[in-house]
Amino acid sequence: MSKQAQESRKKSEARKFYVILRDILKIYYKPYLDLDDPMEYNIPRMVERAMAKTGGYSYIDGEHCDFLDGSDAKTATIGENSHDKDYPHFHKLVITNTISQGGTVKGDLRVVVYNAVTDQLEYFFIPKSDIRALSRIPKKGMPSIEVTYNSKTGLIPKLEQYRMPDFVSLCKQPSTCMEIEVSLEPSLLMMIPNNMENANVCVN
Repeated sequence: MSKQAQESRKKSEARKFYVILRDILKIYYKPYLDLDDPMEYNIPRMVERAMAKTGGYSYIDGEHCDFLDGSDAKTATIGENSHDKDYPHFHKLVITNTISQGGTVKGDLRVVVYNAVTDQLEYFFIPKSDIRALSRIPKKGMPSIEVTYNSKTGLIPKLEQYRMPDFVSLCKQPSTCMEIEVSLEPSLLMMIPNNMENANVCVN
């Protein structure tokens, strides 16, 4: 990657973090957070905690499973520049690491997408049952969902059925997972309530 491309990516990442900080974290997590330097914060981790707080489920930071309801948080970016010179209104969106190295889909995805074209956030809840079909599984590297945003229509055709109107709706969308295996460190097991009768997760 060229130095110019690296600088462009760094600038885009900083803007993404700023918008997430402004539109999510200062509202739903910690109002006193400073907007001056968003790169100082671990934004993805803070998004996970903001989701748990807003959605009312426990944050456990398991492997491919951030929450006790079996779902996993993701952030992603719609690139500002088109990835197809013949179709300049097409922009790539990649949601990375959607399936574990062992080929397991653990649970639903709660995805916060920064749209660099509109400078706004978009939200998608992708159920566990659809993740494998949507994912590209390379011979090398981690599986990912790779889709196209159309800046003329403002739509992502392959993901429109999963679109949520706002962050709160994304967080409060009920999990579809009825039997999720979660591997936890012993210290994290202390976070799980003793009464698991109504839980949707099997903890190993």
